[in-house]
Amino acid sequence: MSLNQAMRSAAEMYSQSKFDEADKLLSEYADQVDNNADYWCLYAGVKGLSGDMLTAEKYCRRAVEIAPDHALAYFRLGNIVDSLGKHADAVDIFDKSIALKPDFAHTWNNKGLALMSLSRPQESETCFRQAISLEPNIVEFYVNTGLSFAAQAKLTEAISWFEKAVDKDPNHVEANWSLANAWLTLGDYKKGWDYYSWRWQRPGKLKHDSDKPQWTDESLDQKRLLIYLEQGFGDAIQYIRFLPALKQLGATTILQNNKPLHSLFESANGIDKLVTSIDAEDYDFHISIADLPSVFIKKEEDIPTKTPYLTTPESDSVDIDEHSIGLVWAGNPNHANDFNRSCPLKVLDNSGLFKNERFTFYSLQRDHMTPDDKTLLASNNITDLSGHLSTFGDTASIIQKMELVISIDTSVAHLAGALGARCWMLLPFLPDWRWQLDRQDSPWYPSIKLFRQQKISDWESVLTHIVSELENLD
Repeated sequence: MSLNQAMRSAAEMYSQSKFDEADKLLSEYADQVDNNADYWCLYAGVKGLSGDMLTAEKYCRRAVEIAPDHALAYFRLGNIVDSLGKHADAVDIFDKSIALKPDFAHTWNNKGLALMSLSRPQESETCFRQAISLEPNIVEFYVNTGLSFAAQAKLTEAISWFEKAVDKDPNHVEANWSLANAWLTLGDYKKGWDYYSWRWQRPGKLKHDSDKPQWTDESLDQKRLLIYLEQGFGDAIQYIRFLPALKQLGATTILQNNKPLHSLFESANGIDKLVTSIDAEDYDFHISIADLPSVFIKKEEDIPTKTPYLTTPESDSVDIDEHSIGLVWAGNPNHANDFNRSCPLKVLDNSGLFKNERFTFYSLQRDHMTPDDKTLLASNNITDLSGHLSTFGDTASIIQKMELVISIDTSVAHLAGALGARCWMLLPFLPDWRWQLDRQDSPWYPSIKLFRQQKISDWESVLTHIVSELENLD
Protein backbone atom coordinates (compact mmCIF):
# COMPACT_ATOMS: atom_id res chain seq x y z
CA MET A 1 0.00 0.00 0.00
CA SER A 2 1.38 3.37 -0.99
CA LEU A 3 1.66 6.23 1.50
CA ASN A 4 -1.24 8.08 -0.16
CA GLN A 5 -3.43 4.97 0.02
CA ALA A 6 -2.49 4.46 3.66
CA MET A 7 -3.32 8.07 4.45
CA ARG A 8 -6.71 7.76 2.74
CA SER A 9 -7.45 4.60 4.73
CA ALA A 10 -6.27 6.18 7.98
CA ALA A 11 -8.41 9.26 7.30
CA GLU A 12 -11.43 7.00 6.86
CA MET A 13 -10.64 5.22 10.13
CA TYR A 14 -10.23 8.65 11.78
CA SER A 15 -13.68 9.72 10.59
CA GLN A 16 -15.12 6.51 12.09
CA SER A 17 -13.30 7.08 15.43
CA LYS A 18 -11.15 3.99 14.87
CA PHE A 19 -8.11 5.74 16.29
CA ASP A 20 -6.12 2.67 17.34
CA GLU A 21 -6.39 1.21 13.85
CA ALA A 22 -5.46 4.51 12.22
CA ASP A 23 -2.52 4.90 14.59
CA LYS A 24 -1.23 1.41 13.81
CA LEU A 25 -1.47 2.00 10.07
CA LEU A 26 0.19 5.42 10.13
CA SER A 27 2.98 4.21 12.41
CA GLU A 28 4.13 1.82 9.70
CA TYR A 29 5.06 4.79 7.51
CA ALA A 30 6.65 7.06 10.14
CA ASP A 31 10.18 6.20 8.99
CA GLN A 32 9.30 6.65 5.33
CA VAL A 33 8.00 10.22 5.46
CA ASP A 34 9.99 13.29 6.19
CA ASN A 35 8.56 16.38 4.57
CA ASN A 36 4.91 15.33 4.21
CA ALA A 37 2.96 17.89 6.29
CA ASP A 38 -0.39 16.25 5.49
CA TYR A 39 0.81 12.99 7.02
CA TRP A 40 1.91 14.62 10.26
CA CYS A 41 -1.25 16.71 10.45
CA LEU A 42 -3.41 13.61 10.05
CA TYR A 43 -1.34 11.67 12.57
CA ALA A 44 -1.63 14.58 15.02
CA GLY A 45 -5.43 14.44 14.67
CA VAL A 46 -5.41 10.70 15.40
CA LYS A 47 -3.15 11.13 18.43
CA GLY A 48 -5.17 14.07 19.73
CA LEU A 49 -8.55 12.36 19.59
CA SER A 50 -7.10 9.22 21.17
CA GLY A 51 -5.91 11.33 24.12
CA ASP A 52 -2.16 11.54 23.49
CA MET A 53 -2.04 15.33 23.42
CA LEU A 54 1.71 15.78 23.85
CA THR A 55 2.51 13.59 20.85
CA ALA A 56 -0.27 15.30 18.90
CA GLU A 57 1.29 18.68 19.63
CA LYS A 58 4.70 17.41 18.53
CA TYR A 59 3.31 16.10 15.23
CA CYS A 60 1.36 19.30 14.55
CA ARG A 61 4.40 21.44 15.12
CA ARG A 62 6.31 19.21 12.73
CA ALA A 63 3.58 19.73 10.12
CA VAL A 64 3.64 23.54 10.33
CA GLU A 65 7.43 23.55 10.33
CA ILE A 66 7.33 21.65 7.03
CA ALA A 67 4.44 23.72 5.64
CA PRO A 68 4.01 27.14 7.31
CA ASP A 69 0.92 27.70 5.16
CA HIS A 70 -0.90 24.59 6.43
CA ALA A 71 -4.13 26.05 7.87
CA LEU A 72 -5.54 22.71 9.07
CA ALA A 73 -2.33 21.90 10.95
CA TYR A 74 -2.50 25.26 12.72
CA PHE A 75 -6.17 24.63 13.51
CA ARG A 76 -5.39 21.27 15.09
CA LEU A 77 -2.38 22.67 16.90
CA GLY A 78 -4.57 25.41 18.35
CA ASN A 79 -7.07 22.82 19.58
CA ILE A 80 -4.33 20.73 21.17
CA VAL A 81 -2.61 23.65 22.87
CA ASP A 82 -5.96 24.93 24.15
CA SER A 83 -6.79 21.50 25.60
CA LEU A 84 -3.48 21.61 27.46
CA GLY A 85 -4.60 24.82 29.18
CA LYS A 86 -2.38 27.19 27.18
CA HIS A 87 -5.28 29.34 26.07
CA ALA A 88 -3.37 32.51 25.13
CA ASP A 89 -0.99 30.48 22.94
CA ALA A 90 -4.01 28.81 21.36
CA VAL A 91 -5.51 32.18 20.40
CA ASP A 92 -2.28 33.15 18.62
CA ILE A 93 -2.18 29.84 16.77
CA PHE A 94 -5.83 30.10 15.71
CA ASP A 95 -5.04 33.57 14.34
CA LYS A 96 -2.38 32.01 12.11
CA SER A 97 -4.92 29.48 10.84
CA ILE A 98 -7.50 32.22 10.23
CA ALA A 99 -4.97 34.31 8.29
CA LEU A 100 -4.45 31.33 5.98
CA LYS A 101 -8.09 30.22 5.76
CA PRO A 102 -10.47 32.92 7.03
CA ASP A 103 -13.59 31.12 5.81
CA PHE A 104 -13.27 28.09 8.12
CA ALA A 105 -15.99 28.60 10.72
CA HIS A 106 -14.68 26.12 13.27
CA THR A 107 -11.42 28.03 13.69
CA TRP A 108 -13.37 31.17 14.59
CA ASN A 109 -15.51 29.15 17.01
CA ASN A 110 -12.56 27.48 18.71
CA LYS A 111 -10.70 30.77 19.02
CA GLY A 112 -13.83 32.08 20.74
CA LEU A 113 -13.75 29.16 23.18
CA ALA A 114 -10.10 29.86 24.00
CA LEU A 115 -10.96 33.51 24.62
CA MET A 116 -13.78 32.43 26.94
CA SER A 117 -11.25 30.44 28.96
CA LEU A 118 -9.23 33.66 29.24
CA SER A 119 -12.30 35.52 30.58
CA ARG A 120 -12.50 37.65 27.42
CA PRO A 121 -16.15 37.08 26.44
CA GLN A 122 -16.60 40.27 24.44
CA GLU A 123 -13.89 39.19 22.01
CA SER A 124 -15.24 35.65 21.95
CA GLU A 125 -18.69 36.97 21.02
CA THR A 126 -17.18 38.51 17.86
CA CYS A 127 -15.58 35.16 16.97
CA PHE A 128 -18.79 33.19 17.47
CA ARG A 129 -20.77 35.66 15.35
CA GLN A 130 -18.22 35.28 12.57
CA ALA A 131 -18.52 31.50 12.82
CA ILE A 132 -22.30 31.79 12.45
CA SER A 133 -21.95 34.05 9.42
CA LEU A 134 -19.87 31.33 7.76
CA GLU A 135 -21.86 28.29 8.93
CA PRO A 136 -25.34 29.42 10.04
CA ASN A 137 -26.68 25.90 10.63
CA ILE A 138 -24.29 24.73 13.36
CA VAL A 139 -26.22 24.88 16.63
CA GLU A 140 -23.16 24.92 18.89
CA PHE A 141 -22.16 28.31 17.50
CA TYR A 142 -25.44 29.80 18.72
CA VAL A 143 -25.04 28.23 22.15
CA ASN A 144 -21.49 29.57 22.42
CA THR A 145 -22.66 33.04 21.42
CA GLY A 146 -25.24 32.84 24.18
CA LEU A 147 -22.58 31.78 26.66
CA SER A 148 -20.41 34.74 25.68
CA PHE A 149 -23.32 37.08 26.46
CA ALA A 150 -24.00 35.25 29.71
CA ALA A 151 -20.36 35.70 30.75
CA GLN A 152 -20.90 39.43 30.28
CA ALA A 153 -23.99 39.18 32.55
CA LYS A 154 -26.18 40.10 29.57
CA LEU A 155 -28.68 37.36 30.26
CA THR A 156 -31.58 38.65 28.17
CA GLU A 157 -29.35 38.57 25.09
CA ALA A 158 -27.96 35.18 26.15
CA ILE A 159 -31.45 33.72 26.40
CA SER A 160 -32.32 34.91 22.90
CA TRP A 161 -29.30 33.04 21.50
CA PHE A 162 -30.06 29.88 23.48
CA GLU A 163 -33.63 30.03 22.19
CA LYS A 164 -32.34 30.35 18.61
CA ALA A 165 -30.30 27.20 19.23
CA VAL A 166 -33.35 25.35 20.60
CA ASP A 167 -35.39 26.49 17.59
CA LYS A 168 -32.82 24.83 15.35
CA ASP A 169 -32.52 21.72 17.53
CA PRO A 170 -35.17 21.30 20.26
CA ASN A 171 -33.19 18.40 21.75
CA HIS A 172 -29.86 20.19 22.02
CA VAL A 173 -28.74 19.46 25.57
CA GLU A 174 -26.41 22.40 26.23
CA ALA A 175 -28.85 24.92 24.76
CA ASN A 176 -31.65 23.75 27.04
CA TRP A 177 -29.36 23.45 30.07
CA SER A 178 -28.04 26.96 29.43
CA LEU A 179 -31.61 28.26 29.41
CA ALA A 180 -32.13 26.70 32.84
CA ASN A 181 -29.13 28.52 34.27
CA ALA A 182 -30.00 31.84 32.64
CA TRP A 183 -33.62 31.88 33.83
CA LEU A 184 -32.66 30.79 37.34
CA THR A 185 -29.99 33.49 37.52
CA LEU A 186 -32.70 36.01 36.66
CA GLY A 187 -34.79 34.62 39.50
CA ASP A 188 -37.47 33.14 37.23
CA TYR A 189 -37.77 29.79 38.98
CA LYS A 190 -40.77 28.58 37.03
CA LYS A 191 -39.03 28.92 33.66
CA GLY A 192 -35.72 27.75 35.06
CA TRP A 193 -37.06 24.50 36.48
CA ASP A 194 -38.74 23.74 33.13
CA TYR A 195 -35.24 23.25 31.68
CA TYR A 196 -33.41 22.00 34.76
CA SER A 197 -33.86 18.29 34.06
CA TRP A 198 -31.75 18.65 30.90
CA ARG A 199 -28.70 18.35 33.16
CA TRP A 200 -29.20 14.58 33.22
CA GLN A 201 -28.34 14.35 29.53
CA ARG A 202 -25.04 16.17 29.84
CA PRO A 203 -21.83 14.11 29.34
CA GLY A 204 -20.78 12.21 32.42
CA LYS A 205 -24.05 12.80 34.24
CA LEU A 206 -25.41 9.51 35.58
CA LYS A 207 -28.97 9.32 36.87
CA HIS A 208 -29.78 7.02 39.78
CA ASP A 209 -30.24 3.50 38.46
CA SER A 210 -33.27 1.91 40.08
CA ASP A 211 -36.21 -0.31 39.24
CA LYS A 212 -38.33 1.91 41.50
CA PRO A 213 -40.04 4.99 40.06
CA GLN A 214 -38.77 8.52 40.45
CA TRP A 215 -41.07 10.57 42.64
CA THR A 216 -42.88 13.39 40.87
CA ASP A 217 -46.22 14.24 42.47
CA GLU A 218 -47.51 10.89 43.75
CA SER A 219 -48.86 10.71 47.29
CA LEU A 220 -46.10 10.10 49.83
CA ASP A 221 -48.43 9.09 52.64
CA GLN A 222 -46.84 6.06 54.32
CA LYS A 223 -44.32 5.77 51.47
CA ARG A 224 -40.57 5.37 51.78
CA LEU A 225 -38.69 7.97 49.74
CA LEU A 226 -34.99 7.65 48.91
CA ILE A 227 -33.23 11.00 48.46
CA TYR A 228 -29.80 10.70 46.91
CA LEU A 229 -27.07 13.32 46.68
CA GLU A 230 -26.13 14.88 43.37
CA GLN A 231 -23.75 17.67 42.43
CA GLY A 232 -21.46 19.13 45.13
CA PHE A 233 -21.37 19.31 48.92
CA GLY A 234 -22.65 22.89 48.86
CA ASP A 235 -25.71 21.86 46.90
CA ALA A 236 -26.50 19.13 49.42
CA ILE A 237 -26.19 21.63 52.28
CA GLN A 238 -28.44 24.08 50.46
CA TYR A 239 -31.16 21.55 49.59
CA ILE A 240 -31.29 19.57 52.85
CA ARG A 241 -33.72 22.27 54.04
CA PHE A 242 -36.50 20.65 51.98
CA LEU A 243 -36.58 17.33 53.82
CA PRO A 244 -39.00 18.53 56.54
CA ALA A 245 -41.43 19.42 53.75
CA LEU A 246 -41.26 15.82 52.53
CA LYS A 247 -42.08 14.65 56.03
CA GLN A 248 -45.14 16.90 56.01
CA LEU A 249 -46.29 15.06 52.89
CA GLY A 250 -46.20 11.80 54.85
CA ALA A 251 -42.91 10.37 53.61
CA THR A 252 -40.46 8.23 55.48
CA THR A 253 -37.20 9.73 54.28
CA ILE A 254 -34.00 7.83 53.57
CA LEU A 255 -31.02 10.05 52.69
CA GLN A 256 -28.13 8.49 50.84
CA ASN A 257 -25.19 10.44 52.18
CA ASN A 258 -21.49 11.04 51.64
CA LYS A 259 -19.23 10.42 54.63
CA PRO A 260 -17.83 13.99 54.93
CA LEU A 261 -21.40 15.22 55.47
CA HIS A 262 -22.51 12.48 57.84
CA SER A 263 -21.74 14.19 61.14
CA LEU A 264 -23.43 17.35 59.86
CA PHE A 265 -26.61 15.68 58.60
CA GLU A 266 -27.14 13.08 61.31
CA SER A 267 -29.05 15.59 63.44
CA ALA A 268 -30.79 17.43 60.56
CA ASN A 269 -34.56 17.72 60.66
CA GLY A 270 -36.60 15.63 58.27
CA ILE A 271 -34.30 12.62 57.98
CA ASP A 272 -35.62 9.27 59.18
CA LYS A 273 -32.61 7.26 58.07
CA LEU A 274 -29.14 8.29 56.97
CA VAL A 275 -27.23 5.74 54.89
CA THR A 276 -24.06 5.65 52.83
CA SER A 277 -25.17 2.65 50.77
CA ILE A 278 -28.62 1.82 49.45
CA ASP A 279 -27.96 -1.75 48.37
CA ALA A 280 -30.09 -3.19 51.18
CA GLU A 281 -32.64 -0.37 51.36
CA ASP A 282 -36.32 -0.82 50.61
CA TYR A 283 -38.11 2.25 49.24
CA ASP A 284 -41.11 3.16 47.10
CA PHE A 285 -39.79 6.21 45.24
CA HIS A 286 -36.50 8.00 44.70
CA ILE A 287 -35.51 11.57 43.88
CA SER A 288 -32.30 13.57 43.62
CA ILE A 289 -31.87 16.15 46.36
CA ALA A 290 -31.18 18.69 43.59
CA ASP A 291 -34.70 18.16 42.22
CA LEU A 292 -36.37 19.17 45.48
CA PRO A 293 -36.22 22.94 44.83
CA SER A 294 -38.18 22.48 41.60
CA VAL A 295 -40.89 20.69 43.60
CA PHE A 296 -41.29 23.33 46.29
CA ILE A 297 -40.06 26.65 44.81
CA LYS A 298 -42.10 28.42 42.14
CA LYS A 299 -41.20 31.96 43.24
CA GLU A 300 -38.67 33.51 45.60
CA GLU A 301 -41.15 33.81 48.44
CA ASP A 302 -41.45 30.00 48.55
CA ILE A 303 -37.82 29.54 49.67
CA PRO A 304 -37.59 28.37 53.31
CA THR A 305 -35.25 30.96 54.83
CA LYS A 306 -35.38 30.09 58.52
CA THR A 307 -31.88 29.48 59.83
CA PRO A 308 -30.13 27.74 61.34
CA TYR A 309 -31.54 24.60 59.79
CA LEU A 310 -28.34 22.72 60.54
CA THR A 311 -26.66 22.52 63.93
CA THR A 312 -23.78 20.59 65.37
CA PRO A 313 -22.36 20.32 68.89
CA GLU A 314 -19.60 22.84 69.47
CA SER A 315 -16.20 21.29 69.93
CA ASP A 316 -13.58 22.43 72.43
CA SER A 317 -10.75 20.93 70.38
CA VAL A 318 -9.88 24.28 68.77
CA ASP A 319 -9.54 27.58 70.63
CA ILE A 320 -10.87 30.52 68.61
CA ASP A 321 -10.30 34.15 69.57
CA GLU A 322 -13.30 36.34 70.33
CA HIS A 323 -12.95 38.55 67.23
CA SER A 324 -12.23 35.91 64.62
CA ILE A 325 -12.60 35.64 60.85
CA GLY A 326 -12.47 32.39 58.89
CA LEU A 327 -11.12 32.44 55.33
CA VAL A 328 -11.77 30.31 52.24
CA TRP A 329 -10.25 31.50 48.96
CA ALA A 330 -9.94 28.42 46.71
CA GLY A 331 -12.38 25.84 45.41
CA ASN A 332 -11.90 22.50 43.74
CA PRO A 333 -9.72 23.19 40.65
CA ASN A 334 -11.66 20.51 38.77
CA HIS A 335 -14.84 22.59 39.02
CA ALA A 336 -15.74 23.91 35.56
CA ASN A 337 -15.96 27.51 36.79
CA ASP A 338 -13.15 27.45 39.32
CA PHE A 339 -10.95 29.79 37.27
CA ASN A 340 -13.64 32.43 37.80
CA ARG A 341 -14.80 31.72 41.35
CA SER A 342 -11.50 31.20 43.21
CA CYS A 343 -9.63 34.27 44.45
CA PRO A 344 -5.85 33.92 44.99
CA LEU A 345 -4.79 34.35 48.61
CA LYS A 346 -2.20 36.89 47.48
CA VAL A 347 -5.06 39.16 46.36
CA LEU A 348 -6.47 39.06 49.89
CA ASP A 349 -3.01 39.79 51.24
CA ASN A 350 -2.36 42.66 48.83
CA SER A 351 -5.67 44.28 49.78
CA GLY A 352 -4.45 44.99 53.29
CA LEU A 353 -7.19 42.78 54.76
CA PHE A 354 -4.82 41.11 57.19
CA LYS A 355 -3.54 44.43 58.53
CA ASN A 356 -6.79 44.87 60.50
CA GLU A 357 -5.51 44.29 64.02
CA ARG A 358 -8.97 44.07 65.53
CA PHE A 359 -9.49 40.58 64.16
CA THR A 360 -7.65 37.28 64.29
CA PHE A 361 -7.73 35.40 61.00
CA TYR A 362 -8.03 31.64 60.57
CA SER A 363 -7.80 29.55 57.42
CA LEU A 364 -10.79 27.24 56.90
CA GLN A 365 -9.21 26.02 53.67
CA ARG A 366 -9.13 22.24 53.96
CA ASP A 367 -7.66 21.42 50.54
CA HIS A 368 -6.22 23.08 47.43
CA MET A 369 -3.60 25.10 49.30
CA THR A 370 -0.35 25.88 47.49
CA PRO A 371 3.11 26.21 49.10
CA ASP A 372 2.87 29.97 48.45
CA ASP A 373 -0.46 30.02 50.30
CA LYS A 374 1.14 28.39 53.33
CA THR A 375 3.96 30.93 53.25
CA LEU A 376 1.47 33.80 53.13
CA LEU A 377 -0.53 32.37 56.03
CA ALA A 378 2.60 32.09 58.15
CA SER A 379 3.84 35.58 57.27
CA ASN A 380 0.48 37.06 58.32
CA ASN A 381 0.17 34.95 61.49
CA ILE A 382 -2.99 33.31 60.13
CA THR A 383 -3.77 30.02 61.86
CA ASP A 384 -4.14 27.10 59.45
CA LEU A 385 -7.01 24.91 60.73
CA SER A 386 -6.88 22.35 57.91
CA GLY A 387 -5.72 19.66 60.32
CA HIS A 388 -8.93 20.08 62.32
CA LEU A 389 -11.35 19.85 59.37
CA SER A 390 -11.86 16.14 58.75
CA THR A 391 -15.64 16.48 58.29
CA PHE A 392 -18.17 19.22 57.68
CA GLY A 393 -19.25 18.72 61.28
CA ASP A 394 -15.75 19.80 62.35
CA THR A 395 -15.94 22.87 60.13
CA ALA A 396 -19.42 23.72 61.40
CA SER A 397 -18.37 23.59 65.05
CA ILE A 398 -15.52 26.02 64.32
CA ILE A 399 -17.67 28.38 62.23
CA GLN A 400 -20.13 28.68 65.11
CA LYS A 401 -17.36 30.20 67.22
CA MET A 402 -16.42 32.82 64.64
CA GLU A 403 -17.58 36.39 64.22
CA LEU A 404 -17.40 36.24 60.41
CA VAL A 405 -16.55 33.93 57.52
CA ILE A 406 -15.14 35.42 54.31
CA SER A 407 -15.42 32.89 51.50
CA ILE A 408 -15.64 32.42 47.78
CA ASP A 409 -18.61 30.48 46.39
CA THR A 410 -17.89 27.08 47.87
CA SER A 411 -19.40 24.59 50.30
CA VAL A 412 -18.11 26.44 53.39
CA ALA A 413 -20.18 29.49 52.43
CA HIS A 414 -23.29 27.29 52.15
CA LEU A 415 -22.44 25.77 55.51
CA ALA A 416 -22.12 29.18 57.15
CA GLY A 417 -25.45 30.22 55.67
CA ALA A 418 -27.17 27.03 56.84
CA LEU A 419 -25.83 27.62 60.35
CA GLY A 420 -27.09 31.20 60.32
CA ALA A 421 -23.50 32.41 60.72
CA ARG A 422 -22.42 35.75 59.30
CA CYS A 423 -20.69 35.22 55.97
CA TRP A 424 -19.35 37.60 53.35
CA MET A 425 -19.13 35.91 49.97
CA LEU A 426 -16.83 36.93 47.12
CA LEU A 427 -18.59 36.46 43.79
CA PRO A 428 -17.28 36.55 40.21
CA PHE A 429 -18.83 38.87 37.63
CA LEU A 430 -21.18 36.09 36.47
CA PRO A 431 -21.98 34.03 39.57
CA ASP A 432 -23.69 30.69 39.93
CA TRP A 433 -27.44 31.00 39.32
CA ARG A 434 -28.44 30.87 42.99
CA TRP A 435 -26.78 34.22 43.75
CA GLN A 436 -28.56 36.02 40.88
CA LEU A 437 -27.38 39.46 39.75
CA ASP A 438 -26.94 42.90 41.31
CA ARG A 439 -28.21 42.11 44.81
CA GLN A 440 -26.16 42.12 48.02
CA ASP A 441 -28.39 39.69 49.90
CA SER A 442 -29.29 36.08 49.23
CA PRO A 443 -32.84 34.72 49.06
CA TRP A 444 -31.43 31.40 50.30
CA TYR A 445 -29.36 32.53 53.30
CA PRO A 446 -30.30 35.63 55.35
CA SER A 447 -26.88 35.74 57.07
CA ILE A 448 -24.88 35.94 53.83
CA LYS A 449 -23.81 39.25 52.29
CA LEU A 450 -22.66 39.22 48.66
CA PHE A 451 -19.65 41.16 47.37
CA ARG A 452 -19.58 41.08 43.57
CA GLN A 453 -17.01 41.80 40.91
CA GLN A 454 -18.04 44.88 38.94
CA LYS A 455 -15.73 43.87 36.11
CA ILE A 456 -14.61 40.45 34.93
CA SER A 457 -11.70 39.07 36.99
CA ASP A 458 -11.56 42.20 39.17
CA TRP A 459 -11.06 40.82 42.68
CA GLU A 460 -9.11 43.87 43.81
CA SER A 461 -12.16 46.15 43.99
CA VAL A 462 -14.12 43.41 45.78
CA LEU A 463 -11.44 43.18 48.47
CA THR A 464 -11.23 46.97 48.73
CA HIS A 465 -14.95 46.97 49.49
CA ILE A 466 -14.56 44.21 52.07
CA VAL A 467 -11.64 45.95 53.80
CA SER A 468 -13.75 49.11 54.05
CA GLU A 469 -16.80 47.25 55.36
CA LEU A 470 -14.69 45.44 57.91
CA GLU A 471 -13.66 48.75 59.47
CA ASN A 472 -17.32 49.37 60.29
CA LEU A 473 -18.33 45.86 61.32
CA ASP A 474 -20.32 45.95 64.54
